[in-house]
Amino acid sequence: QWQPIGFDDSHYFSGNFDGGCHSITLYLFTNSNYVGLFGYINGSSICNLNLHGKIKSNTSPSIGSKVGLIGYISSSSVYNCTNYCNIELNNNNAAQAGGIGGYIIFSTIVNCANRGTIMSQHSGNACGGICGYARHVKIYRSYNVGNLSCSSSNCGGIIGYVQSYWFDTVVVSNCYNTGDISSSESGYIGGICSYISQGQLTNCYNIGTLYTATNRYGIAPLPVSNCYYLNTCGQNIPSGGSSYGG
Repeated sequence: QWQPIGFDDSHYFSGNFDGGCHSITLYLFTNSNYVGLFGYINGSSICNLNLHGKIKSNTSPSIGSKVGLIGYISSSSVYNCTNYCNIELNNNNAAQAGGIGGYIIFSTIVNCANRGTIMSQHSGNACGGICGYARHVKIYRSYNVGNLSCSSSNCGGIIGYVQSYWFDTVVVSNCYNTGDISSSESGYIGGICSYISQGQLTNCYNIGTLYTATNRYGIAPLPVSNCYYLNTCGQNIPSGGSSYGG
């Protein structure tokens, strides 16, 4: 059984890791809270790395796991990394999964991509092509081409759920999604982000198809700048239409 590099908030990885553009294959089926090649990083830099394989998280419904190439990212930078790994959240509640990071806070992501599928089979989760849950995060020049499927959850092409406070800054710029995104009727899905109350989304586009959920947004449910989408998104679009990414 693989032990992630850094496995909780007391035993985290705080160094610099340069993968040299090499690829690592990981097959991980676990009940851990912080799941990935790296489980928990803080004050770290990760770059030039590709991850292949499959990750399946089976944590108890009372515990929300953080799953991705890196499970939990705090005060760190990640750049030039690509996830090809397929991720599945099974029987998780309030869990977060993203191709690059499950839970990202006070960090910057640059030139990263997700090419794996991400699936959530339990309500209350957040899934994104790059990041499942974000707070005070900046994402530049990154993209998702993997398909996302979530049950009664927040599911976005780049970010699933953004936690916004007045002092937070969430920036997504020069990013795109081409993967298809689906959720049950009660879920929220967005081509770039499915749930966000404040932030800066600029120069992004979505050409992935959005399925099923009543709350569908071509880009995100807030005003955006110079962003475009191709597929019709459906209901519950704020007045202003495409200016809200609807």
